[in-house]
Amino acid sequence: MKKLSYILSLTLLVSFALVNTACEDEDANPYLDPLPGVHAFADFDEASSQSFIFGEPSTDVTINIQWVSIDRVLEVEKIDLYLLFNENFNDVDGNPRVARHGGAEGILFQTIEGSELPANRTNTSFTITQQQVYDLYQGVTYDYDGDGEAVDVFNNSFKPTRSATDRFIAGDDFSVRWELTTTDGQLFDSWSPSVCTEFPGANCEVAWSVVCVSDLAGDYTFVTTNMKEAGAGVAGTVSGEGSWTEIANAKYELTDYSFGLFGFVYEDDPAVGSLGITDACDDITVTGADQYGDTYTYSFSGFDGPTMTITWVNTYGDGGTTVITRTDGADWPTTLF
Repeated sequence: MKKLSYILSLTLLVSFALVNTACEDEDANPYLDPLPGVHAFADFDEASSQSFIFGEPSTDVTINIQWVSIDRVLEVEKIDLYLLFNENFNDVDGNPRVARHGGAEGILFQTIEGSELPANRTNTSFTITQQQVYDLYQGVTYDYDGDGEAVDVFNNSFKPTRSATDRFIAGDDFSVRWELTTTDGQLFDSWSPSVCTEFPGANCEVAWSVVCVSDLAGDYTFVTTNMKEAGAGVAGTVSGEGSWTEIANAKYELTDYSFGLFGFVYEDDPAVGSLGITDACDDITVTGADQYGDTYTYSFSGFDGPTMTITWVNTYGDGGTTVITRTDGADWPTTLF
């Protein structure tokens, strides 16, 4: 019994010594105190647009940002803001692609430091205009069709709606990210996904895109000439009236997609069926098919206030040139195509 007690006592003593040694040896302690760090939180100002609006180049976004030091050990002395511009497009095979014009990091566009940088957990704001984005990215090129020849992003046939007045269009995405420098010289330029997406009061970017305001609904009169029946010319002129009715956001229905031709040529009901109009930032698509299964293609020209010209054709070969005039006092957008 004495021998057993001695062995147990010796074992406990050695164990106690090992525990004490492990606790005193910080290099061997698996439970290390977390290092101090900083992060930031940003969001749109409550009075700001949360998008760039197509056709309204003066629309900008204002963002509030604050740096956060939870344990107050580190202090931020500088915030560098980087702007990213990604362009969605379909390649020559119709596959969706994304052109990341600023890469994964973006382009530095503003630094907040000195007296402009407030204290921990205190908001400061900055504004990003469409002109600023253009100034940062003008001259950038991209090889859209993969033939090895890069073209100017702001002047290319892949995006015909992009122009000197409408530089940013549907499919353009933007975001702002930040890097924080502390007073002791540390740079914090990335954080874990949990900090970016799950941690309360923290994120790693603010993103927005281009949206469109569609306002095509209204009554109109029309005059259709140059009519064709199954590809053959038809003499005469037909006139009438109709409505361009919004059935959902940027989606419309017309009273007659043949603008009187079906009644004039075939003594038939108006061309309707499942046809509809979709307005994607003035890029007009005639969706669906008429009651005979034919689809339609429209092109637009001759804009003059409330009047414009629609040249149209369907897959049966019917077609015509229609001058359509709004009767509600509004004008047609001159950028429809």
